Amino acid sequence: MRIVDFDSPTMARGGRIWLVVALASLAGACQGEAVDAPSAAPVEHGGLAAKLVALDTCGGAAADPFSQVKTLELKVRDGSSGTLKNVLAKAATAALGGGKTSASFAAIPAGSPREVTVLGYAAGASKPSWFGRRTGVNIKKNDTTTLDMALMAVEGFTCVGAKNMPNALFAATTVIDNGRVLITGGFTNASVDGSLVKLESASNRAYIFDPNTGKFTATKGFLQEARAGHAMIYLAKPNQVLIVGGTKKMTVASAGNAPPLWSPSDAANLTYEIFDIATGNFIAGPEQGANCKKRVLPNLMALTDDYVVALGGAPWPHNDTDYYAKSDLYEAKHGPNEPTGRFKDVGNGLQLNAVRAGAAIAYVGPTPNGTSRYLVWGGNTVASNVDCTSPLPTALKHAERFKESTEPGTGEFFGDYVLEGDFATPYDAKNAKSLNRDMALFFPTLTPLGRKDEGGKEAYRFLSVGGARHATYHPQQCAAAWDNSILGWQAPSLDDAYILTLVEPTDTTQGRLLTKRVAGLGKGVFFHQANLAGTGAVVLSGGFSTFGGDADFSMQYFDIASTKLLGSAQMEAASKFVLRGGHSALSLRNDCVLFYGGAGKLAGASLNSTAMATSDVYCPKFLVPN
Repeated sequence: MRIVDFDSPTMARGGRIWLVVALASLAGACQGEAVDAPSAAPVEHGGLAAKLVALDTCGGAAADPFSQVKTLELKVRDGSSGTLKNVLAKAATAALGGGKTSASFAAIPAGSPREVTVLGYAAGASKPSWFGRRTGVNIKKNDTTTLDMALMAVEGFTCVGAKNMPNALFAATTVIDNGRVLITGGFTNASVDGSLVKLESASNRAYIFDPNTGKFTATKGFLQEARAGHAMIYLAKPNQVLIVGGTKKMTVASAGNAPPLWSPSDAANLTYEIFDIATGNFIAGPEQGANCKKRVLPNLMALTDDYVVALGGAPWPHNDTDYYAKSDLYEAKHGPNEPTGRFKDVGNGLQLNAVRAGAAIAYVGPTPNGTSRYLVWGGNTVASNVDCTSPLPTALKHAERFKESTEPGTGEFFGDYVLEGDFATPYDAKNAKSLNRDMALFFPTLTPLGRKDEGGKEAYRFLSVGGARHATYHPQQCAAAWDNSILGWQAPSLDDAYILTLVEPTDTTQGRLLTKRVAGLGKGVFFHQANLAGTGAVVLSGGFSTFGGDADFSMQYFDIASTKLLGSAQMEAASKFVLRGGHSALSLRNDCVLFYGGAGKLAGASLNSTAMATSDVYCPKFLVPN
């Protein structure tokens, strides 16, 4: 279907070029093809104007859409039911020529929310090679809706970011207003000092990426304190970002016999700060350190009324469970003379059942009262002076749940569930004894998959992938580890991919956490990422299978419908992925995945390597609507 012809001699080539395609309801315009439109009632139509920016691809010979695309196709889908329906409209127009830079469309069904996708085709191609998308669009009846859209490579990597941006390890990212992304901090240097590799030179720089326009800009202000290994969360009402934790330095054994370590003396002195989006400035939080602990790679949970719970991020292993097992509470409300919120004294409230450094968290869903629930999975649960004769209860080793109360800023952590399935403790029936392989996962990823189990019953499912194994009770090998100060560390295992199904407790039964192993993980992995791409799949990317080796995990899909892991060979882009771990990744509102930073090797690698892809975007081929 030919929509826009780029053969005009006046069309510019290469770089970042703007093309305006006006898709308006004009008299005499070429009509679109309405598909699956309701026939019981008249359909009201609107128009659409898409302003496109072309972004270069990464790797090999750089390519931009406007040097390749010969036709464009527009597809509009309805998202009002919470799930995307069939394509409502496929619009077409005559070829552009004579220097024209606009074309007209009609018969686009009006309504909201709509998903609008623009696809770019090379000459004679039946499959698109370029992709642009906006979601939540209101197509106005009898009017023209104008959108900014960036074209990105289909099943490939699109380069974004300034050329002078430093590569960074353990930076932080979060989606902010209008789908934009804030990126802050990260280590920018690694150096060898005897038996240790020092990860240092934490950055105080911050950037904002707008996937709608392709623009990547530095913020007006700098972080109040340089940091890496921190966490961020967007607060919509005050239009601010809360930044918690981080450190100025980590160390890694150059022999590769232990994971990275940090010390509270190296942690950021400003335990939290706030980015004010309206002014572009970073603001130090009031009463620093009073009610917010020094945390590295912590977890943040958003509650109602703009409260945030900070947990985890303890030094590992850690023997002060009374300190780091307590969560901290941020209240975003502030008076006219206070530009930010602050952390509150919660006393003995918000107490976890274990320390949980290196845990993963995922949103479970709302309670009947509209408050929030979370699942906390894995993490550090033992101290360096562990008593091998006194294992923690099974429930405390693997996970716990958080349920927010109706009183703002309150809630409770529960370990009252029964762990079942493939992750439960193995049992030797012949000798009638436990095999003593109880362990937790350290830095797994945890991705929500939906509210139905495989039988269609009400349940909450999650995908757990990877993580370094951490033995919580191993009498036979209690002191046997790579390093006695890192008691119980074990290499990541390719067995550690699971579907977790959380069955909530009733008044008469305990809750259950069912674990079902998923076959097909290419390597055991940690310091990787897992991101939803649209509603159909999880994209796994990067990471390490050993502590001292190179980053060796590329990419895999997890298909949600079939609950199967697809190998890297089934992903055309996997062979082009720049291998790295400790990178940041997040799902964009156009359903693609943004990657930022990372290292090819933790022990001794240069973070300034020219081979690193500092910032790129991946758009899977399955995002193309049928």
